Amino acid sequence: MTHQFTFEGRKRRLFKRTAEPFAPWYIRLHRNGKDEWINLDTHNKATAEQLARDMLRNERNGRLDESRDVLRQRKPASTVTIGQIIEACQKSVGGPSKATRADYIWALRKLIETVHGKTPAWTTHSAEILTHDFVYKYRTAILGQLEEEEANELDSQRTVRSGNSVLRQARALFSPELLEYYRIQAELELPDLNGFRSAPGFKGTVKKDYQRPSDSLIEKTFAELEATRDTHPDRYKACWLALGFGLRKGEIAAAQTDWIVPVAGRIHLEVRSVFQKDGNESLITKNGQAAPRIPVANGAWEKLQQARPSLGPYFIGGGKNYRIDDVFREVNSWLRSLGWQTQKGIHELRAYAGCQVIMRDGLLAGSHWLRHERVETTQKFYGRYIQTQVTDVPLLAGSGSQFKVL
Repeated sequence: MTHQFTFEGRKRRLFKRTAEPFAPWYIRLHRNGKDEWINLDTHNKATAEQLARDMLRNERNGRLDESRDVLRQRKPASTVTIGQIIEACQKSVGGPSKATRADYIWALRKLIETVHGKTPAWTTHSAEILTHDFVYKYRTAILGQLEEEEANELDSQRTVRSGNSVLRQARALFSPELLEYYRIQAELELPDLNGFRSAPGFKGTVKKDYQRPSDSLIEKTFAELEATRDTHPDRYKACWLALGFGLRKGEIAAAQTDWIVPVAGRIHLEVRSVFQKDGNESLITKNGQAAPRIPVANGAWEKLQQARPSLGPYFIGGGKNYRIDDVFREVNSWLRSLGWQTQKGIHELRAYAGCQVIMRDGLLAGSHWLRHERVETTQKFYGRYIQTQVTDVPLLAGSGSQFKVL
């Protein structure tokens, strides 16, 4: 993008390196035998032209360096904090759901704590820390942890894929739409975030498709689940809440026994809250629903009734940290000991259960039961357990057809 103006009878141009509305204007000057790009530090065309005229005038008078010093001092460092950006994001209308924005905020916190250490005051950091170098320090910290732990190749790949995922989610807080909201609606004076938004993440982290386990492993898993019902009741209930209602991890952690609601003679579970990644409780589920009622499937209600009841109001016993973290670590370790390779055990059980619903009741019913916003999501990510039935029926040659059945 360019802007042309006339200075002392000669055509001059300003340039933007990207087409984004808040990208800064540059002027190109020829000095000491080479072209030099100077950032005018403003996205306003009129302001940029006036600054460019001042610089050209000072260049003519041999005072360009003085002009550049004035330019550096013209705009003070941004005093906007991470907390102000988060507050503005939470108040924005439209765009990502509240649960999705909570994921973005969690990811940004993880980035900052990886680079600067864990502290309750992480939101007091200036937004000036979000630079290209910040992303480099984040990558270096992750790779340093892998070296200290002497991680094997499989664990290293999982860690850097997760690192890329966290980086992508944190950057989503600064999408063009949200940046526009911060600057215009929230009136925040943001620093230049282009470096943070464009710095490369980890390379060589192509994720292989997860292959469904064998029928014998699935059969073994259900046998072991039933055999350990009384010795590991919380693991048993967590698995059947995923298998019977398609609950996600945060929903299982928050699930209470009084959420069971009979509707038209059938058991439903009303998801009234969910624990987010940061441990806070929300009334909104991941896909932006409030208190959805999910019909029981896969014979789960009978299984849950057979399980030893919790002493408290929650399906899963124990304290908050146990319910939102430890019990799921137990599920993952147990599944891997049986031979599963999946990284997210409870989510894999949810996928398996959803596929059973799809094969019985159709794709649309299964997608609604899984509470996906789009059927395409179900098709793309949840189809690995669907065993397609293709009926072999001979074709009948019609009148005048050039084909005939052999």
